[in-house]
Amino acid sequence: MVTDEKIAFSERLNKVLDDVGFAPKGRGRQVQLGERMGVSQKGARKWLEGEAIPETVRLIEIAKKFGASFEWLATGRGDPYGGSEHPLPPLSQTASEIMAVVDTLTESQKKDLLAQITEQSKRNEQLLEELNSRPLAAVPGKPRPVSRFAESARKGATKANTPPAKQSE
Repeated sequence: MVTDEKIAFSERLNKVLDDVGFAPKGRGRQVQLGERMGVSQKGARKWLEGEAIPETVRLIEIAKKFGASFEWLATGRGDPYGGSEHPLPPLSQTASEIMAVVDTLTESQKKDLLAQITEQSKRNEQLLEELNSRPLAAVPGKPRPVSRFAESARKGATKANTPPAKQSE
């Protein structure tokens, strides 16, 4: 049964989803919300269309996931984002798809994934440090590139080491 309270909740939920860059209404919003929250598309539709309000535990989860104030989401009182500007920038389509996949994982799988990402990030940083510490190799037949700073320092050193009579030539 649709009530004013349910309609008001659906309007607040849709505002939060608009603010975080969710798919527009009629373009996959129900499916996307269902995937992110671990509910069916039908359950998400009921929330979005003012036919149902989630249980308190689920409301808290929604507020946390989307950076909204629980009080505002549940009751409409207060500021949508707790008195500050919206803390979460809109997600790109790719980020939304990644989050939808991550949300389907168990807590154990999420921890394993985080450990793998962290380890790969450390390896990437080590490789970058190693590459940055290596001197540039000259390409046969081409002069080695020199930065403007190095070039000006070299010219300055040459002038400083050249006797005065030779500088005027």
